[in-house]
Amino acid sequence: GRMISSLASGPDRNVTITAPRGLLTGNLRVESVALSDSQGIYARADDITVDWSPLSLLRGTFHANSIRIGNLMVNRAPAAVEQPQAQNQNSSGSGFSLPVAVKVERIDLPNIELQRELAGRPFQLAAEGAADATDERVALQLSAKRKDAPNALAKTDLVFAPAQNELKLQALVSEPQGGLLARLLHLPGAPSLALALDGRGPLSNWTGELRGTVDGKPVISIDGKHVITPQATHSIHIEGGGQLAELLPPTIRPLFIGRTDVIVTANIGNNGRIEIKNGTLTNGAMKLSASGALDPSGDNSLTGSLAAANGPVQIEWPLNGQQARFGLDNLNFTLTGPAESSRFNATA
Repeated sequence: GRMISSLASGPDRNVTITAPRGLLTGNLRVESVALSDSQGIYARADDITVDWSPLSLLRGTFHANSIRIGNLMVNRAPAAVEQPQAQNQNSSGSGFSLPVAVKVERIDLPNIELQRELAGRPFQLAAEGAADATDERVALQLSAKRKDAPNALAKTDLVFAPAQNELKLQALVSEPQGGLLARLLHLPGAPSLALALDGRGPLSNWTGELRGTVDGKPVISIDGKHVITPQATHSIHIEGGGQLAELLPPTIRPLFIGRTDVIVTANIGNNGRIEIKNGTLTNGAMKLSASGALDPSGDNSLTGSLAAANGPVQIEWPLNGQQARFGLDNLNFTLTGPAESSRFNATA
């Protein structure tokens, strides 16, 4: 347990794992795993069991009939740490790769306890799911519900299989007044929420939609489309909007007065180049627009502007434990030049 804990820990976090039992028998048992930082333990998992097949690793697959965490407790969010500057690395890879395939028939978390410091009041949840992931296909199903409110639930069903030309993305969150998501978003009065994302079809011609209500009133309706062009680029179009302020914390609501409309049309190349043909966000407070190209290995030519609709927008934002206040009026910006020496210019 000590060696595994040491390998998993870092300078700003500590992972404490009790000695595992039955690792090579296919019946792995771990009494507890605790995550801590400079302020102490912020999460702990107890009674962990993994029923898996060691022989499946010889075939390049981690196969588990079940992974169960008897009790998962989250006291608070981890303390913020300053991230080190990442080294600039050239990458010639074209995608994600797993060292082994992963197939978990059942994921079971019957007792999830979220403490008051995390969301203003304690919550008790239960969750279950399954996962199947290879280099060519990823499938994930997860569902969670509140124990004290059966109508408060979250579900997701994801299938991403480029080789089979398949993309399925479905997600649902629904909760009554005073729910977890509304509290995490710091929505005044913690209203009832319902958000639904539904997208399916061939990856080469995929459509999806996002719909949402707050206290039963529609506040967001956005449609998206993804097409693979004859030139093998990914063409994306997103359009819609709504009363987005209803889904945002008070600190940034002044930026989203009235109805917000969003239009984005862009092409993404296999080399990572993003060409924004049209990108606009407009509402009663401002208009944001952008167009041009972002290229991680070539020339950039991005231009954009932000203009306040009725004078400077006053924003309050927490900074170093205090509320910082600033006004947002007009801003023009450009990003030009090769990726390794791009120049960003902004004028207000």
